[in-house]
Amino acid sequence: MNKQLLFRTIAFVVALSCAFSASAANDLCDFTVDGIFYKIKSDGVYVYFEDDTSWDPCYTNESYNIPSAVTYNNETYLVTGVGNTAFWGCVNVKSISLPSTINTIETDAFHGCSSLQVIICNAITPPSLKPSSFDNTTYNTATLYVPDNAVSAYKAAANWMSFSNIKSMSECLSDALNVDGGNISFFSTGDPFWTVMVDGDNMYAQSGNKGIANSFSMLYTGVEVLNTSILSFDFKAWGEGGSTNIFDKCIFTVDGEEIFRYGALKNDWETYTVELTAGTHSVAWSYVKDGSVNPVGDFFAVDNVSLVEKPVQVMRGDVNDDGNVSISDVTALIDYLLSGNASDLNMTNADTNQDGNVNISDVTTLIDYLLSGMWPAESFTVNGVTFKMIPVEGGSFYMGADDSDPLASSNEKPAHKVTLSSFSIGETEVTQALWYAVMGLNPSYFPSFDYPVEAVSWEQCQEFIAQLNQVTGKTFRLPTEAEWEFAARGGKNSTGYRFAGSNNIGTVAWYSSNSDGTTHPVATKAPNELGLYDMSGNVFEYCADRYSADYYSNSPEMNPTGPEEGTFRVIRGGSWMDPIDASRVTSRYSTTPTYRSKCYGLRLAM
Repeated sequence: MNKQLLFRTIAFVVALSCAFSASAANDLCDFTVDGIFYKIKSDGVYVYFEDDTSWDPCYTNESYNIPSAVTYNNETYLVTGVGNTAFWGCVNVKSISLPSTINTIETDAFHGCSSLQVIICNAITPPSLKPSSFDNTTYNTATLYVPDNAVSAYKAAANWMSFSNIKSMSECLSDALNVDGGNISFFSTGDPFWTVMVDGDNMYAQSGNKGIANSFSMLYTGVEVLNTSILSFDFKAWGEGGSTNIFDKCIFTVDGEEIFRYGALKNDWETYTVELTAGTHSVAWSYVKDGSVNPVGDFFAVDNVSLVEKPVQVMRGDVNDDGNVSISDVTALIDYLLSGNASDLNMTNADTNQDGNVNISDVTTLIDYLLSGMWPAESFTVNGVTFKMIPVEGGSFYMGADDSDPLASSNEKPAHKVTLSSFSIGETEVTQALWYAVMGLNPSYFPSFDYPVEAVSWEQCQEFIAQLNQVTGKTFRLPTEAEWEFAARGGKNSTGYRFAGSNNIGTVAWYSSNSDGTTHPVATKAPNELGLYDMSGNVFEYCADRYSADYYSNSPEMNPTGPEEGTFRVIRGGSWMDPIDASRVTSRYSTTPTYRSKCYGLRLAM
């Protein structure tokens, strides 16, 4: 038999023997801890095989974090080596983390680990390494991370120098944790270090404890903040613990002040945020292990760390920047116009009529606001695209239809009194230009930037609004169904039209009989009494509410927001494809939150 084939056959038989038979394993290995076989050597123990009685983990696990020490029969052994063919054929393994105690990696230890992407070796002195310990492909494609002060030693060490990409440990943590090219530098201290793990194509930092009582390790960074910013990160905890006060714990601190602590809650990834003011801050995740129970240890992980400048919260009319709009802002604005001293003023907020200048007309606008509670129409610009929000003064009206409307459906009845607070609503439907400016794509079936965006679901609209709010610092939303109908009717200026602005649908709406089978540019039909365009026709508009056909029978009078439960969402206004009755201001329809249609779009409220 070919010697190489014979060797591989023996190695495979050895592996299977260790994997499937505890007695056979004991002939080759001295004990197991956490399913990993160890062989006692003169200077410690070597890792040989992992086993959960089936050998499957070796072929399915993607990451291995080898401990620096193991305890067996009340005796603690340092883990000093990786034995012959220890991970032979583990084709799914993507990352290996080796402790600082490792001094030897034997022949074919990682032979056949064709998916290996990340090798983390915490040993300051490069361990003894055979040329065949790793495959040639691994030497050429995997990234080797080593202690910061040992990079030069590894680049000069026999066989280690064969790795094409050798990086420092701090680079490893930074590569794993930063989001979208972020430049935060991360470091780890304590024993064992926080290490990098791989889950699919994603890397994250994981606390490295594997049963060392009273141990401590810290993942930390220092960040320079120029303007108030939001630090966000994903965090996960799992293991045997379940409390913030017992067993192992992770303590998150900023500048030494504890922000939170968690035990192993067995939870999935969750995102946490903390606001950082201008200056230099130290941020740390500290892993503290208890001294007696839970010897295996719980685990904590951090990922996707980002630092984003907090959007400036502009408050129109807050001239003196005290967080309120009051008569004192009128006084401050007049004092500025008389003295020219703007040192204590927010000049952006002082431009109350938003014409780009601060003058006496802004005083008039501010006084009108304090008397009426309503600002004039407000314009916003996002990436060069400007849109306008129209104020709607709150009031009472009768929502829905009665028996005098022959086109009314049962879900429009009964007509019932509703009272609304003041709000603002988009002058037009959201255009494709605005959607593209915020989201960077245009999903519409009829592509043209001055047309309403369509072919978007209710859930996608929520994502768009969240992104828009992040960019602008405002709180845009979808209108409630009651707000939508009040605005479509013309608010307090309503003259009782059947459609939004007229009893002649062709004057105000694009619908099935005049649309030529397509949407049209916004604001090309006449507006309604509030100056709102296309409230009837062009595209259906999503509302925030869940839908119920009989909701009007038990709707509250004050600011109704729809039923608390239900799968479907409300759409209103009709579209280019629908007949005349769908464009009436009382018509009600519904759809699922994930459904996309070339007839569905949205209008903003705030």
